[in-house]
Amino acid sequence: MTEFRSRHEAAAANGVGIYGISVDSVFSHQAFAKELGGLPYELIGDFERKMV
Repeated sequence: MTEFRSRHEAAAANGVGIYGISVDSVFSHQAFAKELGGLPYELIGDFERKMV
């Protein structure tokens, strides 16, 4: 996740979106992002496992 964070600006400049997807809850995503010092991209919860 931190590697994606370091490449986020270059990806965005090229029109590429970065998203993190997991089956974890929004609260889990918030804690995870905080633990990593913040993330410049969105973490998406896929509770029904349609994307993962």
